[in-house]
Amino acid sequence: MARSPSWLTSVGLISLVAWMAQTFLQLVLLSVIMVGQSVQSAAADARAANTYVDTEWIRNQVNEHTDGGIKTIIDRIDALEKKQAAVKEPPIA
Repeated sequence: MARSPSWLTSVGLISLVAWMAQTFLQLVLLSVIMVGQSVQSAAADARAANTYVDTEWIRNQVNEHTDGGIKTIIDRIDALEKKQAAVKEPPIA
């Protein structure tokens, strides 16, 4: 069975490789993770702003006191009811 060279298995080399890997992970990869989190945070803020705008639009459409949306429908229904009531009333002689 072939054995690996003794300098590859020495405690000093293994410790050096472990320290280098740990330092690389801390200095490089954690920075990458932080940048990714910043990008995700900005995207979440943009989605939240769009959701707020959409919710306000829906709220205005459902509000019966704002022009447009359901107020227009209610006004047209009222106009039709008045028109039907005027048609059903007998003429005054």
